[in-house]
Amino acid sequence: MLGLSVSCSRGSQHADVDTSMVFVAVPSADSSKTPPSQDSLFATLSAYSHKRITADQAASVIVDYMQGGKSFNAAMDDQLLEAITREQKRRTGH
Repeated sequence: MLGLSVSCSRGSQHADVDTSMVFVAVPSADSSKTPPSQDSLFATLSAYSHKRITADQAASVIVDYMQGGKSFNAAMDDQLLEAITREQKRRTGH
C-alpha cells in the first residue's frame, strides 16, 4: 500500500512512507504556461495513490507545478520519486 502525505496551507495527514522530500520550485524559462493549481496537484496525488494514474503521469503534473514557481513538502514512494527525476531530466535535456 502506498503511503502519501502532502503538507501545505490546508494541513497535513500523517502516513508511513519510505522517502520524504521537500521540493522548492524554480520558475521555468517558459513562464507563459499556467501551472496546475494546488487542487489539481492534490487530485493528481490522490489518483496516483489510488492507482488510477501511473507514476510518470503524476510526475508530469508535479513537475509542471514546481516549474510554476510553487513548492510543496511531500512524502512519496520510490517509484514516484524516480518518475519525477526522469521528468525533470527529460525537460532539461540531461
